[in-house]
Amino acid sequence: MRLNLDCIRDILLAADEELTLHKNMEFYHGIKYESLKDYSFDELHFHALQCSMSGLIIIKRYVDGGFSIRDITPEGYTFLDKVRSNKMWNTVKTSLKKLGAFSLKSIIDAVLTTLIP
Repeated sequence: MRLNLDCIRDILLAADEELTLHKNMEFYHGIKYESLKDYSFDELHFHALQCSMSGLIIIKRYVDGGFSIRDITPEGYTFLDKVRSNKMWNTVKTSLKKLGAFSLKSIIDAVLTTLIP
């Protein structure tokens, strides 16, 4: 599966909207979050894992194949704050295409350190 930057941003935006101290985002084989309905379960699962491995979110995986997003990390919030607006997000994507950055870690590093003051 290819990395979809819009899916990563949409997951972070949805998590920021949905998570509370007492409420996780639960994912099973149906999508119940309106802002994520354009993505398949497998696509969301893959991108949530990538976000978790890159230190943006904390997830829990279940033996039945489901997962939950439990929290956004401080680095995740910093990344999200820099790409929250559509105008800034489009600027970031244009800049990343010029840089040729394709790994999520390199994208996070570029956003946090070089692309946006």
